Amino acid sequence: MNNSELEGAKFLHKENDSIHTSTIIKNKDVKNDLSLIFGCDKSKISITPEEALSGDIIYHYGSLDLSELQSAEGLVLPNNIKGNLNLNELKSVEGLELPKSIGGNLNLNGLQSAEELVLPESIGGDLNLNGLQSAEGLALPKSIGGNLDLSGLKSAEGLVLPKSIGGNLDLSGLKSAEKLVLPNSIGGYLNLRGLGSTEGLELPDSIDSLNLSGLSSAEGLILPKSIGGNLNLNGLQSAKGLTLPESIGGDLYLSRLKSTEELVLPKSIGGYLDLRGLQSAEGLVFPESIYSLDLSGLQSAKGLILPESIGGYLNLRGLQSTEGLVFPKSLNSINLRELSSAEGLILPSSIGGNLNLNGLQSAEGLVLPESIGGYIDLRGLQSTEGLVFPKSIGGYIDLRGLQSTEGLVFPENIRGKIVLPKED
Repeated sequence: MNNSELEGAKFLHKENDSIHTSTIIKNKDVKNDLSLIFGCDKSKISITPEEALSGDIIYHYGSLDLSELQSAEGLVLPNNIKGNLNLNELKSVEGLELPKSIGGNLNLNGLQSAEELVLPESIGGDLNLNGLQSAEGLALPKSIGGNLDLSGLKSAEGLVLPKSIGGNLDLSGLKSAEKLVLPNSIGGYLNLRGLGSTEGLELPDSIDSLNLSGLSSAEGLILPKSIGGNLNLNGLQSAKGLTLPESIGGDLYLSRLKSTEELVLPKSIGGYLDLRGLQSAEGLVFPESIYSLDLSGLQSAKGLILPESIGGYLNLRGLQSTEGLVFPKSLNSINLRELSSAEGLILPSSIGGNLNLNGLQSAEGLVLPESIGGYIDLRGLQSTEGLVFPKSIGGYIDLRGLQSTEGLVFPENIRGKIVLPKED
């Protein structure tokens, strides 16, 4: 790195300098305090980027953004950095000597090879190496407190992961689980969406969220008994061989399933359930409670027994008929936009969110809830005949399709706007 590059790097953090200055005003003895902790002279402690790059610094109290540097030649970094270190534009590790410890994130996304790369012993935040295409020569720290991004790897050969990762692990570029040994514990999201097969895959017992959306078959897949966050299996077209966890704390994505055959859902799903690809609900057994549910591919409600409680959104936009449909007593928002007739439609007495019935062309047989907390979309109606509004509507009313507004009586309590046809 030449002198002009070095001088430029020292002033990349002008915005952060103001933060450091504020810290100094509030805590005038920060250098003194840190020098006592590290047993060194105050001159070995830095609080600004220019001080940090002056050489022979033991501890830098802050972050360093050196993202414009394309070469580490002549770069002397502090032994320890409290915050983040950004070296995203480096293409080579030649001349690079990293700190022993980094309290925040280390960004080295520009590196395509890990040969001769010596990483810090400790990284408190994220380690981003998504430019690496091979794990050859990669020696990772024993512990990473945040996320580990290795999304550029095409193979797990030579990859030795830490036993524990505090955040997310992104290995979305892997096409095979061959030679992949995962950490015992992953505190966040495990992204393996590139895998086309489960062969050789052994998942950790403790995992928050998991993305295996590239799998087209569940054959050989052994999932943890419990997943605290989300599970994405959007690539599965069949539930054959699929054993889901007993409990999923977040969302479950199974959007490409066409049939419920062999599908056994978890006893508990805390978030959203995506089954938009189902063409029939025959044999489908839900947990008692789901936050949101997408069954937008169903054209018939035959065999559909909904959960007792849906706290969020129910998407049944594909239904052509509501025959046999019984809604939960507790429901927030409903999408029934493809219904052309309200015949047989029995809505809950109250809806906390939105109601979409924009496919209806007539209000005949339509009995709306007494109260709707959000908007109501009836833009397909051409006539007001038989239309009785709820006593209370928390959002807007869309009636832009009416051919005449004659006889239209609105409730007194409407919080949103009323969308009517534009006058010629």
